Amino acid sequence: MIQANLLAGMPQRVQIVIPGADLPAGAAWSLVWEVNGFAGIPRGGSGVGTGEQVVLVDAGCPVGAPVTYTLRVSGVTTSSVMVTRAFGGGSILADLSAETIVGFGWYGDDPREGARRVHISDVPGSRRPPLRYAAPGDGGGSLTAVTTRPATDSLRALLASGEPLLLLHNLADCQIPGCDVPPSEMVYVTSDGNARTGSVDVAERAWALSYLLVADPEPGWREATSTWDDLDAADLTWDQVDAKALTWDAFDRT
Repeated sequence: MIQANLLAGMPQRVQIVIPGADLPAGAAWSLVWEVNGFAGIPRGGSGVGTGEQVVLVDAGCPVGAPVTYTLRVSGVTTSSVMVTRAFGGGSILADLSAETIVGFGWYGDDPREGARRVHISDVPGSRRPPLRYAAPGDGGGSLTAVTTRPATDSLRALLASGEPLLLLHNLADCQIPGCDVPPSEMVYVTSDGNARTGSVDVAERAWALSYLLVADPEPGWREATSTWDDLDAADLTWDQVDAKALTWDAFDRT
């Protein structure tokens, strides 16, 4: 059965471990999270089984409510597990690995607009133009993010990266029953006008963020739980590592 483990940090990232026995060689599989009627596939959460264990970190796991992970193998649901990722600092903007996190207050009415993909031709003598069209796109939206330092500085640096970001709507903070704002999305911020608010108690800044909803640039990427640098930082000798007598699967999970 798959396992979901909360890792250290804030917010805690979610580590998923899928035993090799659940991933038969040649079988197509996908891992799906579900919460409040929304669903998504984590980065690296699909593939073809080899009979070997798969370990991945879901940096985009929704925050503030119990999330169910379900493993589907060749169209058959084999197991599920529930985990709650808590965060007390509002909603979140983060890089795609969730190593840089910015908590902020989410304001506004979540205005959104889809992308109409159409070319209209004006033809002399015709009262109605012919169209060349494709399926509409998801488009984007806007929100007002309110931050105080040091989150203000962190958000400025995050936006300066110019890369797609994770936008996580904190379900625990939302006061609207049956809220229809998706809890986890990948966005590209297209404008970031900002100004200090009228607060005199603290340096508070309001950001008018417009964004496009974007596809994952590397949907197959599996974030590592730890790195060789982490192992070096633990100051273990190779003899001490050997003494732990870990299998490679167990080593991969640490």
